[in-house]
Amino acid sequence: MEDKYKEVLEQYAFEVNAMERIRGAFLLETDEGIRMLKEVSSTENKLEFEHRITELLKKRGFKKTDPFVRNLEEKLVSCNQKGERYVVKEWFRAVECNPRDLRQITEVAGKLGQLHKVLEKTDISAAQLDGDTSVVYSETNQIANCEKHNRELRKMKNYLKSKRQKNLFEQELLEAFEIYFGQAEEALDRLKKSGYQEMAGAALENGSICHGSFSYHNALLADGDIAIVNFEHAHLGLQLMDLYYFMRKVMEKNAWNETFGKSLLEAYHKEKPLKKEELRLLEIMFLYPDKYWKIANHYLNGKKTWIAWKNVEKLRSLTQTEKNKLTFTGKHLRTLYF
Repeated sequence: MEDKYKEVLEQYAFEVNAMERIRGAFLLETDEGIRMLKEVSSTENKLEFEHRITELLKKRGFKKTDPFVRNLEEKLVSCNQKGERYVVKEWFRAVECNPRDLRQITEVAGKLGQLHKVLEKTDISAAQLDGDTSVVYSETNQIANCEKHNRELRKMKNYLKSKRQKNLFEQELLEAFEIYFGQAEEALDRLKKSGYQEMAGAALENGSICHGSFSYHNALLADGDIAIVNFEHAHLGLQLMDLYYFMRKVMEKNAWNETFGKSLLEAYHKEKPLKKEELRLLEIMFLYPDKYWKIANHYLNGKKTWIAWKNVEKLRSLTQTEKNKLTFTGKHLRTLYF
């Protein structure tokens, strides 16, 4: 064991029997169970906020999550002589959920519903964390976000129109613009009329907590249970954004297969019933052509001297997946709230 890690681990009550490197951290076998050692850059208040969330989850029945382990001085962060900052988390042997396994991913959707129900109304506030509002209020304003993306799409279009010589990718990117930009404008217009601002404001007032980066990477299969981990992006805000992000990532992996989408919605809804205005907002968020924007933005900010063929393939495959996406939202979201 390197001295810099030994310095840190000596600050804890447990004894380390074995240590192995994993992605971005170390897995520890200790006399108190499995632990994870990880270097951090977050502030004390941000870590305290994360810790309070995981402790609350454990108190309310979530057996598998990742609270921090306090050191002998009851602190969350332990430093070595180099000034490097580390935390230790409770951990377990587990594997990531497979986004293409319908049964697994459906169970994860239900677990997300349970998580949101537990964190729907909390009393964790900035006042309890030295008044540090940056810790708890980091919600992305979706209207401002869509407006920014639309400006970037216009910028891309203007750049391509002014370019005399266009390669195949650039030609097809420009040809597809009107269709996808029309979707983007419609989504923004509907979002402004959806009551999103009021819903987001109510979520803040209620103390509703979002995971902040919920995906199948943060849902682990452990001892017949699903562990929800990695709350470093958690904040007060609209929980529906967790469901939107999770569903979009899973559905992209499965070409917007209707069976997957329906199963995810039903599993979540069973644990935390969705209101009609939430379903409407979810459909609006899905309407936004996020994949087209990503391709366009990557092109706009990247090197334009050479365009990989895979970018042409991505753009062409987008046509069918977008059709599948709009079919799913039209069948299974609009019919639920109309």
